[in-house]
Amino acid sequence: MSIKNALKILFNRFEIVGEILLFLLILAIVVCGLGAIYVQPIIRASIDLDLNKYLLDFVNSIFSQSSLDVIIDKGKEILLLVKHIFIGKEGVIFSTFIVPFLFFVTFNLFSNMYELPLCKVLEARMSSNAKISLIGNVISLSGKSALYVLVKLLFTIICDSIICLAMWGVYELMVAIDAPLLIPFAEVFVVLILISFRKCFTVNWNQNIIIGEKKIFPSFFDSVKSGFGHFWYTFSSYFVCCLMALVLNSLMALLTFGVGLIISIPMTMLFFKTLEMTAYYKWNKKRYYLDGHTIIDEQEVLTDKLD
Repeated sequence: MSIKNALKILFNRFEIVGEILLFLLILAIVVCGLGAIYVQPIIRASIDLDLNKYLLDFVNSIFSQSSLDVIIDKGKEILLLVKHIFIGKEGVIFSTFIVPFLFFVTFNLFSNMYELPLCKVLEARMSSNAKISLIGNVISLSGKSALYVLVKLLFTIICDSIICLAMWGVYELMVAIDAPLLIPFAEVFVVLILISFRKCFTVNWNQNIIIGEKKIFPSFFDSVKSGFGHFWYTFSSYFVCCLMALVLNSLMALLTFGVGLIISIPMTMLFFKTLEMTAYYKWNKKRYYLDGHTIIDEQEVLTDKLD
């Protein structure tokens, strides 16, 4: 796993970002169409509980230069209201979590369909410097991807449940010790740790399926062996990269009023996949193209004489 080489591949293959963006646009249309069914009860519950009024009060307290205690109290009111929307008696059917769960399942099933095709695209670029279409592979690998995302969904549900419980525990702890200002920092730190740890399980899952041509479950177990066989290296690399991605996307959202996320999000997706690809090639001692002219062979940089 090489952050430096992953960044070089990212910028040398930057045109793939456009293909990922196209996939995200198609995904957005599909999810929004299906998600409208799930979101309507949330909107109704939010209107019934005057969530917009509380949000406006929170924004006004910031721009009116109210005291920090007032702003924090307004934020707590919003969090309490959101809690009521989902698990309160006023929150219609949300006490059963059926609607959020269905939306979660739908989103994950469609959003992960790009993973195996993107791995295939990068494998072609890195192994033989060939160009193939991402969208074309999304279609051609749809059967294998569907089975993969169904299996991954079970893993995701377990991991996301643990992350949500950890976030709730951190929130309760910060409230108990009366440290509300530390809540966002503690939450982000814990989430980054848990996500980095989760990534150790799946670091080479896609590569084992596409490049290693293994079945889904054997690929997962081999990925776990690889991730935990190089645990500190894998965990620390993911932690640093997750932090970098958080900072980049936050800055792009703030500085460009959200417009920059159109580029930064697909760029982040491509970067993490290139990071996993460099790990697979390094641990399996395979040569790969860094760009159109340079080949990486373990720790030695070679020049492609045939180009």
